[in-house]
Amino acid sequence: MEKTLKKYTTIPELLYVNRNADSQLKGIIDDMQRPGYVLVARQMGKTNLLFNAKRTLENENRLFVYVDLSNHFDNERDCYRNIIDNIIEPNIGLFESIEGEIEKIRANNIQPHNEYSRSLRIILNKFEGDIVIILDEIDALKSVDYSDNIFAQIRSNYFSRTNFPEFERLTYVLSGVVEPTELIRDRNKSPFNIGDKIYLDDFTKDEHNDFIEKSKLKIPQEISDEIFNWAKGNPRITFDVCSEIETCFLNGEEINKDLLANIVKRKYLTTFDLAPVDHIRELVKTNKPIRKAISQINKKQSFELSDEIKRKLYLYGIIDSKFNQETKIKNRIIEQSLSEEWIKSVDKEQIFTLANGFVKYENREFNDAIEIFDNILMNTDSSKIDVETSNYLSGMSYYRLLDFDNAVEYFAKEYSMENYIVDAKLYLGVCKLATGKREDGISLLEEWTKKETNTGAYFNALLNLAINLDDRERAKKILDKLYQSTFIADNKDQNLEEEDLIEYRTLSLYYQAEILVRDSKIEEALIKINEALKIANKSLSLFVIFYKYILESEKDESLKTLLVNNIVDNNLNFDQKNSYPISFNENLLNTYLDFVFDDADLYLFERLLKYSVEKLLPNLSKCEVVYKTVLRSEENRLKLLDYLLQFEEECDEDLLINIYWQLAYNNSKNQKKYFEFFDNYFSLLSKTNRLTADDIYLFALSIRLRYEKENFTEAIKLFKLIEPKLSNINDENLKLESAIIFYWCAISYFRIKDRINAKIYADTALEIISKSNKKHTSMMDEKGLMIIADQLRQVRISSTVNQPVIVNRKYGRNDKVKVKYQDGRVIENKYKKIESDILAGRCVIVE
Repeated sequence: MEKTLKKYTTIPELLYVNRNADSQLKGIIDDMQRPGYVLVARQMGKTNLLFNAKRTLENENRLFVYVDLSNHFDNERDCYRNIIDNIIEPNIGLFESIEGEIEKIRANNIQPHNEYSRSLRIILNKFEGDIVIILDEIDALKSVDYSDNIFAQIRSNYFSRTNFPEFERLTYVLSGVVEPTELIRDRNKSPFNIGDKIYLDDFTKDEHNDFIEKSKLKIPQEISDEIFNWAKGNPRITFDVCSEIETCFLNGEEINKDLLANIVKRKYLTTFDLAPVDHIRELVKTNKPIRKAISQINKKQSFELSDEIKRKLYLYGIIDSKFNQETKIKNRIIEQSLSEEWIKSVDKEQIFTLANGFVKYENREFNDAIEIFDNILMNTDSSKIDVETSNYLSGMSYYRLLDFDNAVEYFAKEYSMENYIVDAKLYLGVCKLATGKREDGISLLEEWTKKETNTGAYFNALLNLAINLDDRERAKKILDKLYQSTFIADNKDQNLEEEDLIEYRTLSLYYQAEILVRDSKIEEALIKINEALKIANKSLSLFVIFYKYILESEKDESLKTLLVNNIVDNNLNFDQKNSYPISFNENLLNTYLDFVFDDADLYLFERLLKYSVEKLLPNLSKCEVVYKTVLRSEENRLKLLDYLLQFEEECDEDLLINIYWQLAYNNSKNQKKYFEFFDNYFSLLSKTNRLTADDIYLFALSIRLRYEKENFTEAIKLFKLIEPKLSNINDENLKLESAIIFYWCAISYFRIKDRINAKIYADTALEIISKSNKKHTSMMDEKGLMIIADQLRQVRISSTVNQPVIVNRKYGRNDKVKVKYQDGRVIENKYKKIESDILAGRCVIVE
């Protein structure tokens, strides 16, 4: 009997078992309307699925093109040309006549995506049938800087069908162990979400039986069932185990469960060096969250796993794609190879390697990277290269976390490696600026930018130096130097991509414009802003658009539409990579919402608001997003607050209190409106335990407004409303804030000649001020506190009950009298001049 289950590179048709994924892939290819992408772990039959589709679905009216993207190309153009060559060369008889046209297009040296699109159209016009382009191993695009452009071009081939109907006959199938969206480097670009996912799961029991039948393996049903019991249909394990049993059968050995158990143990559970177990364990070793997830599965706690972790577990080959069901490790072999004991041993023996730290850094897992670098630095056996690299990357990790104090510590280390010496000093200068040590920072940048390295660190240093100089002319020259230098960037800087260079150019132009505005050269500034707008990425372009509108004398209202469309139509996210002041972030989102708000036409505002709560800030309500906009608004604040009141029922209690607080505060010049809103505010506040510095401020303002209108009794009534909350303050800072309310209460009592209460509340306020270690509040600086303390002491002295002075005559208003004040001063003046002091008890007549 000849052996059937040999070591095949690809599974022959006679052994191939169709699965659900085959039907799904066929449907996508027949439909031609959307790309498909096959998401599956390695050694799960992905390539065989694709080859089988080509084998069974290709015909005279349908051409399949298989492209292995693991063959790297240095640039986007070469990658596109490789795809075109893979269409033409295997089908040279069909396409020989158009080779000349393709060469002419290539000779024109047009943009790579245009060259590719035109070449495809020539091919499609030559071949009247359908073309299916299979791009396998798409995860290889992780290592290239043009991956975004590849996916953008694939998307374009579908969306340009209106203009070029021939693209109706072109479709793509992508395949790999990573989702295309994870390969989009620029988070401001649209995610690749137009395709249909195909999950390739293990054989079902019926598919397993189908394979056994096709393999002509003559084994008892109980042995077949036991194979399935071990492998649960994993194609690679099933094939290899059956191949081993076939060999035993040919050698005349008895096939039983013990033999099968020994085969499984010897092949997979002894040295763990056979596919797919070896690959899975290597992946798990380097991923702590995955190890934690496996422990949770082992402990029956899989309900705690996020969808993202489940997708990772699937792509690692550990679970199947049924994410909505209870999560289980897919078969006994993988389960035993990922035992809890092994997971714990990996955690204990985690190797802190420089390579692992660099991976963490590249993945923006900066805290994990720092932990690894710290372990390398504590290891006395670490090489000099490892130590310097760990120091530098620790500094960069802290820098990316905006922890500039810790970054300074690492950038200040002594470096001997050429690629760190200058860059560390440049980043040290930037961090010194960020920690407030301006002179030190400028001095370092002045010295080290003389070494024109043209690296990312150098460009960053030039930018920070320019915006921190007082000399505007010199700052402009440095910004211009930054702009010019980006065109001769050091291609050895692996962290520097074309996108980074474009950002530096944009920032250079923007800050040049800012300087020109300060010099009142608005027209020149607008020229710079227009230049910036031509090159800016989507994230930076938003602020450039906004700034252009601000500078224009005749406002172009279409800029508001452009800004909103750039966010919504491009499915833009906040810039996670950079923290430039004009990068797209939550604060600027509120600025842009305020910018487009128009109570006469709410379309743009509500379009951006809807996108904000659905995509950008899903954890916030519409009311919360609008309120954050209120806090950043000047011109539209009251209109936005009125807009918010439409959704009063949707706002939570605390937010509603804040809204009425803002309405009262911003209407303080209109006392009627002010107190209408204040009453609503207090009605809500009184039902809560809340008391903040803002609440104290608003009450102080309310009391003062009553006092200034000489409604002293009303001022005191307001004080009585807040007094119960003031008496329960435990926080020392908040207690000091409350001193201002006791102050207004004391002088209000004083004005109605209630000396006893005036003294009581003056004493209370003075005690609060004297006992506090702080010298200022959110409302008053140290001088302000001193002034009210002096006034309170005067009230206290004036309110003291003195022994009455008995006199035998009345004094006329113009009579001269001599009086003695509490502080010992003795003065002589007309009675009418000092009558109020006498009546208030601040002085007594002595003669």
